[in-house]
Amino acid sequence: MRLPRKNSLILLCAILGSTACLQDKAVRVSLEVPGPALVKPEEIESVLLTGFFPEKTVGDCDLNALLVRYFQDALRSLAKAPIESAPVVWDGPDSLNNRDFWKKAGAGRKRLLLAGKASLTQESFKALVGNESRDVDGPFRPTTPWSERKSFALKLDLAVIKAETGEPVFRNLYQETILFDNVKQTADFAVYDLLDKIRPKLFRSLFGSERALERYLLTK
Repeated sequence: MRLPRKNSLILLCAILGSTACLQDKAVRVSLEVPGPALVKPEEIESVLLTGFFPEKTVGDCDLNALLVRYFQDALRSLAKAPIESAPVVWDGPDSLNNRDFWKKAGAGRKRLLLAGKASLTQESFKALVGNESRDVDGPFRPTTPWSERKSFALKLDLAVIKAETGEPVFRNLYQETILFDNVKQTADFAVYDLLDKIRPKLFRSLFGSERALERYLLTK
């Protein structure tokens, strides 16, 4: 049945009015929600950094040393357990899947091993300068319509291994890319920036770090 035009307008106004009331009564709030923690300090003696197998790196960048140094500093405030470093001699990248290899490396002690495989790549390319930059007068005006840039990509296959059994209790693959306008940017600096992108995702899984979630709260 088709309603008269006048009745249709009245019904439309009523719907819009009720929707507005609902919007007025809903308040958007941000909540810090903790997740479950995988690493429980009371259950382990220490965390042992055994090193990372560099499948690929850039120039003379010591990727393994950078990763170990970064995680040593980052874990101290969260693990609440001694952080040790003892590099192992890998048989190859497949060692990450060898439970006997890690059981031997952990010496059967009640601790967690942090290990993984890593790959760092670099790419340089030219990008067309935007019209805004080309319209700038003075010494900062680009001499060519092209700007050279540099990007780095880090792939990190990371595992947390139970030393007593050599069994991984956590394993995940992280891939991040970062772009720099400065073509002289070093690989060492890029690695730290890339790890800062990986860190919140990894630590949320390991330590149950809180994350912000938005919710709507209904008020009277």
